Amino acid sequence: MTSSEHLPLVHRSEEAENADNGTTDNIRLTKAEETYYHRAASFLASLSVAVLLVLAITSFAISRSTKSAALFGFGFDALLDVGTSLVVLWRFYGSSQTVYSREKERSALLVLAFLFLAASLSVGIKSIIFIIKASATEEILSLYVVATVAVIISLILFVSKLHVGYKLQSKTLVSDGYSSFACGIGALGVILSAFVHSKNEEIYYLDAIVGLAIAALLMGYGLSLLLSNWKKPDTT
Repeated sequence: MTSSEHLPLVHRSEEAENADNGTTDNIRLTKAEETYYHRAASFLASLSVAVLLVLAITSFAISRSTKSAALFGFGFDALLDVGTSLVVLWRFYGSSQTVYSREKERSALLVLAFLFLAASLSVGIKSIIFIIKASATEEILSLYVVATVAVIISLILFVSKLHVGYKLQSKTLVSDGYSSFACGIGALGVILSAFVHSKNEEIYYLDAIVGLAIAALLMGYGLSLLLSNWKKPDTT
């Protein structure tokens, strides 16, 4: 194992800058803190896989009966979150020494980039098809229940992952948090589009527009991750 494989994820120049700003304590954690947040990252990822897989399957089932593009888009967002959480589990697999592994962090971010891009294309294409077919969302109670539960769970996961991700200086976990945020926004879009359509049946396209917005955000973030991590950094 080379000495560069377990270096802090910030460069020396960044450490010096943070030291000048009085934030050195936030860069490196104590051994006990590393172990705690390492376990927290694995727990959050495992929880995401379990909960969002159920929500994804449920969303796909309901989207077929309600013709909801946004709910279908949320289902894909949820599957994306499952995928990104599995990447996080791999990223932090093993002892707490893996916390500062630059190579595992870079590899994980590249996988996340491709997951974001694939999900973006799937959601975008499906939303365009719904607009062309002028498919309207049918309002049923189960749609509101699933979407509301998804909003609450996704936003809790988003805040928790960002907190732990920043503590561990891990962009992989932070990116996973943004995936959860996309799930929450997608689920909120389902609620809003179904409600608006129930008041005005001529506005059938809001559902698909939400799906396209989510696709655009996923595409942008995926490209950002890909471009910033494609070239292997110099560790000399």
